[in-house]
Amino acid sequence: MKKSTTTKINILFPYMGNSIGGSHISSLILVKNLPKQYHPIVLLHKRGPLANYLVENNIPYIIEEKLVTDSNGKWQYMCAFTQFTNLLKRLKIDIVHTNEINMHTIWLLPAFFSRTKHLWHQRTPGPNKSVYLSFLSSKIITISDYTKRTLPIFFGNKIEVVFNPFIFLKNDKKLSSEEKYTNLNLAWIGNFHRRKRLDVFINVIGELEKIHNIPPINAHVYGRPLEPISGEIEELIAKKKLKSKILFHGFVSDITSEINKIDFLIAPAEKEAFGRTIVEAASMGIPIIANKEGGHKEIIIDKESGVLIQHNEIDNYVTSIVSLIENSKFKNELIKKAYDFCAQKFSINTHILHITKIYKSLIN
Repeated sequence: MKKSTTTKINILFPYMGNSIGGSHISSLILVKNLPKQYHPIVLLHKRGPLANYLVENNIPYIIEEKLVTDSNGKWQYMCAFTQFTNLLKRLKIDIVHTNEINMHTIWLLPAFFSRTKHLWHQRTPGPNKSVYLSFLSSKIITISDYTKRTLPIFFGNKIEVVFNPFIFLKNDKKLSSEEKYTNLNLAWIGNFHRRKRLDVFINVIGELEKIHNIPPINAHVYGRPLEPISGEIEELIAKKKLKSKILFHGFVSDITSEINKIDFLIAPAEKEAFGRTIVEAASMGIPIIANKEGGHKEIIIDKESGVLIQHNEIDNYVTSIVSLIENSKFKNELIKKAYDFCAQKFSINTHILHITKIYKSLIN
């Protein structure tokens, strides 16, 4: 049934609530900027870091802690099944838009059996077992062509690529900088997972410290420490004698304010679905040096809008950083092209136009 043009479309955005990362931020930018004919309802299953972020950003939400969230506990989940379907009916939900793997699997069947449209937003590379359930979804969105290619080919036209949204505030000072560095501030941003390759960043700093004709280095690490990576990194720092050089900031909710303070972003992550911090850095005029893999290649054109490093080769990171320090003209060309490319491709307006077109197709 077609929805009346004067009736608001209710969209449920459920989250577990116990963590926050780039995927959450991307989806909540959408929530905050949807046109008036859409009514987003943010639901948390647990109180935690995400609730704090929602409060800080004035995003209303509801808590439903009594709903069973372990779909592996099949009997408990099936017993609670009617609670999910009743909630969808009570809130008059038109579309369930899920953004986390556990939310996909928990909300897919209630949406399917209550005849509510379900939008599966795949934000990590596949394949995994749960992704095969998405054939029951009304639509599948991926955040990059790289992510799309990792999913089963038989999904065909059911999958659509929609890039993440970003805010672009032009920083003319950064886009035409001729500054002479008194200190060199390099940054790594991410969760402490092995594929994020914080070890590569530490090794790059270690090699840069051996070069005497560059400014003193401050190496900034942003992200919540997690074991066993945290312990391994502490050992590596001790081995390289870099304790005074590595500055741990923990998780920072407003990472853009921190990015504005740095001189270079180093992004060595492997199998990255997209690379949110890379676009955030580009939006603020920060030069980017990244691993040549995954979604990075859809954001950066090598030697045109940033530098891509094959196989995370440490020496190539080092020579690229030194080259950009010494050649401000080339660095500024990279910065400007990165800003222009990303502002055109990853703007909020582009994202919202694409997503609302999908919403309309589901409702109609």
